[in-house]
Amino acid sequence: MLRYLSLGLLLGSLAVAAHQEITNTRWQGRWDDGERDALRLGPAENGQMQVHYWRKLNAQWQEPELQFDAIAQVRQADPLSLFWTIEGDPEGGSMALTYQPEEDNMRLTYQSPRLQGSMTLTRAGASQPVAAPACLTPGPGTQAVTLVWHAPEAKQVYLAGEMNDWQPDSLPLTRQADGNWRLTVHLAPGRWAYKLVQDGRWLTDEANPHRLSDGQGGYNSLIQLGEPDANYLPRSNPAQRGQLQEVSLESRELGPRQVLIYRPAGVPANTPLPWALALHGYGMDRHQWVDDAQLPVLLDNLIAEGKMPPLALVMVDGGKSFYQGPIERFLIRELLPQAAQWGLSEQPAQRALLGVSMGGYGVVHLAYQYPQLFASGVALSGYFAHGPNTQWTPQGLQAMPPLRFYCGQQDGTSLASNQQLERQLRQAGLTPAIQYAEGGHTWHYWQSILPELMPELARAITPRT
Repeated sequence: MLRYLSLGLLLGSLAVAAHQEITNTRWQGRWDDGERDALRLGPAENGQMQVHYWRKLNAQWQEPELQFDAIAQVRQADPLSLFWTIEGDPEGGSMALTYQPEEDNMRLTYQSPRLQGSMTLTRAGASQPVAAPACLTPGPGTQAVTLVWHAPEAKQVYLAGEMNDWQPDSLPLTRQADGNWRLTVHLAPGRWAYKLVQDGRWLTDEANPHRLSDGQGGYNSLIQLGEPDANYLPRSNPAQRGQLQEVSLESRELGPRQVLIYRPAGVPANTPLPWALALHGYGMDRHQWVDDAQLPVLLDNLIAEGKMPPLALVMVDGGKSFYQGPIERFLIRELLPQAAQWGLSEQPAQRALLGVSMGGYGVVHLAYQYPQLFASGVALSGYFAHGPNTQWTPQGLQAMPPLRFYCGQQDGTSLASNQQLERQLRQAGLTPAIQYAEGGHTWHYWQSILPELMPELARAITPRT
């Protein structure tokens, strides 16, 4: 998440005695892109506190790419809360650090006009490298897959993909005498996306012709074990395939915008349809729902087989905004009022939210801010570990339309924040509809649950006849 750190930290006053167990302790954690950072708070002196920061540590949490000393301002002394702007950051970002005594950890948050991200810092003794992934051991129904990568000059090569929740350094390949690197993993049937991480560079497997756009201008390599899931195979009858339409809008604030609309087959053009506003993940774009999720193909199949009523999708670009600020205003003030011209219902009771990762946060944010505009919502592995969720009130949470949450139990990015949100909702007097299951922060997991949740979402916003 945080690609640039040149911290000129300005720390405020703090009593040393009150925080002896916090200071002179190394705190470390991972950003949601897997990069490891650490810091140590020094003693307070003349209204300032010394900070030593380690940036981009290696897999053993030891060797950083850079380290430096800095200072920062105190917003609150008990519990400790610090804030600073980042001098020299081209994004114009700021950082906030808060100690959470109940969990004995710290929350470090970065925010700029375009980028946001958070991570949990734990004491060095409690923050160890991730345990060996389960795919290294044969299991019931798994198949052995051996990857070979030719890189005689490489110092280290790792496998990163859906089989290990995209961890960049938990699956090392072994160097062979012929310059090849090898690794055998054991995978269940299905589609698995992956890349190879060679000396820190994320690379597509050139020996594998099967690939898919990674949404970042490159490609993920694919392994398909067993027969493909029939839910994600295009209908053989073209008349049962819906239409994808690119629509150009001129936003008053954002300028030219592109919107992707899916309209199912078999519905007259003059019939207003229930629809879901689909919000993609961090740094991706509207095509994530087509390329990664294969959601239009899934809906074609479910609708043609009578498993769900017709449902349209509106897929938008959110960049790295968390669907706040200008993007939020565009969606609410400019996009929603134009729904009728695309054959979509204008009724809030026939409008839902669907989001993955950052988009999952967008689901809750928009449902909280505009509860009168949406009737339902689904958050897939929403990433809730940053503001302003700490400012959500019980009254505001209670006013939201019904939402459902899904998260994988091996999700190193979003599991903790989903559990925290669940606690927050329960404290507000709600009984959240949240489902945890085997899986990571991957489309391998999300595609496994979409065939069940999409009919439920469609039925929740379809008028009863």
